[in-house]
Amino acid sequence: LIYFRLLVEMSSSNPNTTGGPTTPSASGTSAASGEKEKEGDKLLIVRSVDLLKSKDGQNRLEHHTDAFFSDKLIVRRGQTFQMWVEFSRPFNPKSDKLQLLLKHLKVINYKMTEQQIGARTWNFAQFEQDILEACLFLLEKGQVAMTEWRDPVIVSRMVSALVNSNDDRGVLMGNWSDSFEGGTTPTAWSGSGDILRQYYKILGKPVKFGQCWVYAGVTTSVLRCLGIPTRCVTNFSSAHDTDLSLTTDIYLDEKLELIKDETSDSVWNFHVWNESWMTRQDLPAGNGGWQVVDATPQELSQGSYRCGPTPVSAVRNGQVDLKFDTPFVFAEVNSDRIYWQKKPDGSLSQVHVEKNSIGQHISTKAVGSDARVDITHLYKYPEGSEEERIAVETASRFGSKPTLYPSPTVNDVSIEIVMDGAGPRIGEDAKLSIVLKNTSSKQRTASLLYEVMVMYYTGVLKDTVKKDRIPIDLKPQETKTIPWTLQFNEYMNHLVDQGALMLTVTGRVNQTKQILATQLNFRLRTPDLILTVRQ
Repeated sequence: LIYFRLLVEMSSSNPNTTGGPTTPSASGTSAASGEKEKEGDKLLIVRSVDLLKSKDGQNRLEHHTDAFFSDKLIVRRGQTFQMWVEFSRPFNPKSDKLQLLLKHLKVINYKMTEQQIGARTWNFAQFEQDILEACLFLLEKGQVAMTEWRDPVIVSRMVSALVNSNDDRGVLMGNWSDSFEGGTTPTAWSGSGDILRQYYKILGKPVKFGQCWVYAGVTTSVLRCLGIPTRCVTNFSSAHDTDLSLTTDIYLDEKLELIKDETSDSVWNFHVWNESWMTRQDLPAGNGGWQVVDATPQELSQGSYRCGPTPVSAVRNGQVDLKFDTPFVFAEVNSDRIYWQKKPDGSLSQVHVEKNSIGQHISTKAVGSDARVDITHLYKYPEGSEEERIAVETASRFGSKPTLYPSPTVNDVSIEIVMDGAGPRIGEDAKLSIVLKNTSSKQRTASLLYEVMVMYYTGVLKDTVKKDRIPIDLKPQETKTIPWTLQFNEYMNHLVDQGALMLTVTGRVNQTKQILATQLNFRLRTPDLILTVRQ
C-alpha cells in the first residue's frame, strides 16, 4: 500500500512560463498591465486538484483501502486510480506541455500453560489514524532499499528485527523482570495502536515495555498494514534451544538433583509468534504458504535479534537446512527433552528422554470468530508416529549433538505428573498426583526426589519453594498414584507476575538403575471476572 503526494507542473508553449515581470513598453504601466493579462491568458494554471480520496469515494472503494482511518489517498501499487484537475482554461494537448510527477511521501493471543489455556484480546488497529505513517516510518529505519520493499520475505525479516529494540532502536524494549518502572507493564497493553503512535511521535525512541504477545501483536499490525497476511500463533510448552542442539537439555548431578547453573535451555509456558502467508521463490517448491516470523528477541540471526520467515512445512518435515532460522523454530515445537547426568569426571551421560512434552496445542484464532483453532498438525506429525520420529532424527543430524539417542537401560517403570481439571487456584493448596506404572513382572523400588520452583513464563527459574524425597515400592504390573500437595503458605511469598510453578521429579529404580525423570509447569489460576450489562 502506497500513498502519494501529487505535484503537477504545467506550462504553455510560450517560452516565458515563469510569470515573472515583463519589460515596460513606451505606453507605460497600462501597456505593461495589458501585456500581463494577455500573457496570463496563455498560461495553463492549475486551479484545484481532487484526488477523490474520501473513504467512500471511487478510489478507496476500488482499491479496498476504505477501512483505513487516514484521510489521505491510499492506493495499491499497479492499480489505476482517478483524479480531477481543474485548469484556468481548457487544456490543448497540441500546444500545452504537461508533466505529472508522483512522489512517495514516506514510502487474540492465547496464554497460560498447555493444560490451562486462556485467551487475551488484542486490538491490531492497522486501520487507525497515524498507523500507516508509523509503519512506513519503521520501514525507512530498516536500511533496506525501497526496491526491496516489494519482497515479503525481505520485509517480514526486516520487521521481525525492527519491532524489538535490542540492536536497532526498534519499536519495543523487552522486560522480563519484576520491575517495570519508567514504562508500561506488558500486561497493561491491549492493542498496537498506542505503541506504534508513541513510537512514531517520539521519532523512533523505543517504547517500554514488551513481552512475547506484545511483540507478536505489533508485528501483526505492521505486516497487515503493509499488505502481508499475518496472524498470531501461540505455542504451549515452547522450547528455547540455546546451543543449536535441537534438543532441550536438562542437567542432573549424581544425586539426580537439578543443576540450575548448567541448564541454559528453557521451556516457556507459552510463546506467541506470527505466521505470514507468502510465496518462497528462494526455496525449493512446496515451502510457500505460512511462514513463522518472530520479533521477540531470543537468539541472534545473522547478527541481529530476529527470526524468520521460516516455512512451517520445513519445520514439519525436519528440513532445518532451509532458511531462515528453521533449526530454532523446529526446537521450539518438536525437540526432545533430554535429561543428562553429570559424572564426577565432568562427563555427561544421557539418562532419560521425553519425546512428547514440547510443542503442545499450537493455536490461533479462528476466522470470523473468537474460537481457538489447533494447528499443531501443521508443525509436526502426530506424536510417536513414524513420520514424526523421522522428522526429529532428520533434524538432529544438523544439530550440535548429532550422535544422540543411544540405547537406554531397561525402561519398565514410567512416571507422570497429573493435574486434575483446570488446575489449582491462587490462594488455595496446589494438589497434583504423581503416577508410576510398573510394566514388568517383578517388584521395583525407588526413591523419588521432587523439587518445586517458581518459574517465569519464559522458563527461567527463580526460587525453590519445596524439596523432599518419597520412597516408592511397586508390585509387579502395579500402577500407583501418589498425592502431592503444596500448601498456600508455602508458596504465597514466592509468586511472580505471569509466573508459574515447575515441579521436577527424579529417581532411580534400584533393581535396573533406570532413571526416572519428568517435569510439569502449572499456573495458579486467578478467579474469573464476569461482567453483566443490563439494559
